[in-house]
Amino acid sequence: MRAFRFDGRTLQISTKEDTKILYSCGSCTLPQGLWTVRITPHGVRDLGHRLAQPEIGWANELLSKMTKQEDTRNLANAKVVDALKPLMHETPSEASCGIERSGTKVFQLGMLEAVRILGRGRRGSFVLVGDDATLRFSYLLRHNRPYFTRVKVLPS
Repeated sequence: MRAFRFDGRTLQISTKEDTKILYSCGSCTLPQGLWTVRITPHGVRDLGHRLAQPEIGWANELLSKMTKQEDTRNLANAKVVDALKPLMHETPSEASCGIERSGTKVFQLGMLEAVRILGRGRRGSFVLVGDDATLRFSYLLRHNRPYFTRVKVLPS
């Protein structure tokens, strides 16, 4: 990805984006993003950030909703959610130094190492490679929104 692009009016800058669930090392480039600003005689307007690979955001949204125990029926079929549940582990309470359990569930995918897009379009698939697991997602676009139809969980 280029560091930046300017067409005389719009500036696009390559970024490293943050996600709610998936994380990477500080010096790693994933997840890559793009920040766009419009420059006019009247000032600068922030047009926002977007992920270079939106699939990362889609998976992050599903995992985030599962962590918060929110409804995921509009994002994935039940088999996908059931296949991902074993990756959720209870975290220890900070106050008790791991002796007492907090009841909070978090995903144990590990640090995001790689993303491979296998196919895009109305139907597509991609792979997220983490330290602890590799996830191969298949999806179908419904009203321009992804709906996960399958996931394969593999050890990394």
